[in-house]
Amino acid sequence: MKKLLIIAFLLIAFVLQADIQVEQGNIDWRIYEQGTPATQYFQVYHGRVMVGNSATTLPTYLNGGLYIGKDDTGHDVVLYGATSSSYMQWDESADMLLFEASDAKFGDDDYLLFGDATSGDVQMSWNGTYFETAPVSGFWANCPNLSYPDASLYFHYFEDFIGHVNFPAASGAGGGWTALGDATYDVLNAAGTIGGIVQLSAEAGSDKEVYFQLGELGTETYIEYVKDSGNKSWVEFRVAASSITGAANWFVGLAEEGAAVADFIVDTGDSTANVDMVGFVVWEGDPNAIDCNYQLADSNFVDAGLSGVPVANTFLTLGLYFDGVQTVTWYHNGTAVQTADIDNGYFPAGEEMSPIIAIKQGAANVTLSVDWIRIVAER
Repeated sequence: MKKLLIIAFLLIAFVLQADIQVEQGNIDWRIYEQGTPATQYFQVYHGRVMVGNSATTLPTYLNGGLYIGKDDTGHDVVLYGATSSSYMQWDESADMLLFEASDAKFGDDDYLLFGDATSGDVQMSWNGTYFETAPVSGFWANCPNLSYPDASLYFHYFEDFIGHVNFPAASGAGGGWTALGDATYDVLNAAGTIGGIVQLSAEAGSDKEVYFQLGELGTETYIEYVKDSGNKSWVEFRVAASSITGAANWFVGLAEEGAAVADFIVDTGDSTANVDMVGFVVWEGDPNAIDCNYQLADSNFVDAGLSGVPVANTFLTLGLYFDGVQTVTWYHNGTAVQTADIDNGYFPAGEEMSPIIAIKQGAANVTLSVDWIRIVAER
């Protein structure tokens, strides 16, 4: 039998243009490439496969996948470092990747991904200046770390309206916000809710209104879209409307400072006042649609397209993302729905704005509940 094996390997040697040595005792199979030193060989010996020998290592190339073991039957794999007791090990019995006296290094903007999605659900990275954690996709993808912001690089504002100042039946300012409306409007904390919800209710009747803008002095601003600034920003609201069948108008978005004044939404229910603004609007003529609108003061009012369909008494998230270059994107429940070029002459580029929430009643009335608002803006 051994002679047959020798003959077989000699034939292989002829085809591969290599030398094969078969030794007595424990069979030692060695394949030498012709014209190379005698220490350079592929060897099967004592249950081992070796490329080179103990003193010489050779590069190994695999033009295809490498599979070790099979499903439900694995093997340990160890990669040793140059330092004693330094290695990385796949421990098949524990189904675990172990690092012992060794490190894993990721370069700038390389990501460590978590989650079952094909490209991961959450990512962690270092961008060369600060550490980031964010979702892989959706509105907050690639946003700077929401939990531990570096205040010198960007600011983070979050309002959950827990114990917020009420503004019943009169204009006023408090808690960092300004409210204005007709005689019996209300901006009140919703009773019986957990986590804080503020509700805006205008006086009943056509053209009655209420406006609620961030900025107690009426001069504060929080967002500015500057072309090629490199400063990205995220603004997101979580809101719910009490009715989608009644003919009423409501707005969620950004407007220039001091915009919480009478007729921010005009009585005709099809546009806003002549102010800088960008946001989401439901018009009394089509209360089943949320539009994406923007306007540069003293220029055209622009409809960028449909955001989505509201559902009565159901919270949804509405967000505005700026890429720091030239594009603002509207998001509806975490999905991008419309975009605008801020350099088109009609967008309020370079204008300072503040979040605003607005209602103007039409043939029917609506109450708007605001769960929270979150802003992250790079400086």
